[in-house]
Amino acid sequence: MSAPGTGKTILQLVLHETACEARLLGPDGSTLAHEIDESLGSADAVEPVAQFLSTVFEGVHGVGLRRTPASWNRLWEIARNVIEKVAAEDAATVREEFPGPAGAATRLLEVELSREGVEEMLAPFLDKAVALVERVLAGRNLTEPPEFDLDGDTLPLSFFAERLWSRYGPGQGERLPESLPPTAQAAPEGPPPVAAPPLPPELTARAEHLAARAAPYLGRVHPADRSELEAALAAAATARNSRDAEALSVALNGLDGLLFLVIGPDRAVPV
Repeated sequence: MSAPGTGKTILQLVLHETACEARLLGPDGSTLAHEIDESLGSADAVEPVAQFLSTVFEGVHGVGLRRTPASWNRLWEIARNVIEKVAAEDAATVREEFPGPAGAATRLLEVELSREGVEEMLAPFLDKAVALVERVLAGRNLTEPPEFDLDGDTLPLSFFAERLWSRYGPGQGERLPESLPPTAQAAPEGPPPVAAPPLPPELTARAEHLAARAAPYLGRVHPADRSELEAALAAAATARNSRDAEALSVALNGLDGLLFLVIGPDRAVPV
């Protein structure tokens, strides 16, 4: 990490598995602002990718991978590898076998992921990370963006660094506003959020059905169509995980229409 007292304003960000720490240092090394977001960690970046892979597997084989800790831990590592591969090469191919029931053949997880699809999955994580930066910078009236110093889990940070560069980097034609919009300010304390009610069973069943339709085609269709399918599946998975029935219904309608365009009318999933 950069040493304090360098004559520049530095925003240090340290990403842990379950939290992110932001510290704004003045030119003399003094701490101008410090905040820890315990709802933002590297696990929030890996989780949606792992969930997407689990959804694809369940769509093909009719069984999820969360039921056994060993399978889920392995899927988690595969998701991290996907993020690393996409960050380096803009695409990743997953072809992994998981054991089936006793006496049965192994079950194959096979899917190709594009950078666009993974970025769609990471969007909630990146939005929360940028919101943390804006809260720390709020009201500082900086004449130019600070120097960013990122540390911690490097996989999701590589995507975060790109987002910060596109927003605050030189040559972007943007300067920090003197005062950030109200949405960037820290929210007042209030009662804890109420857990969302369970999704309607018919909506969950439709999500599983559409995921099963899409899964066999992800490795066969044109790359542009695959990217759109991945993004649509990721949007549906995010809405399903957050138990947002309205958002899930909208996402599934979009996915259904996209499937009609890409693979035609609803029909039996190919073996």
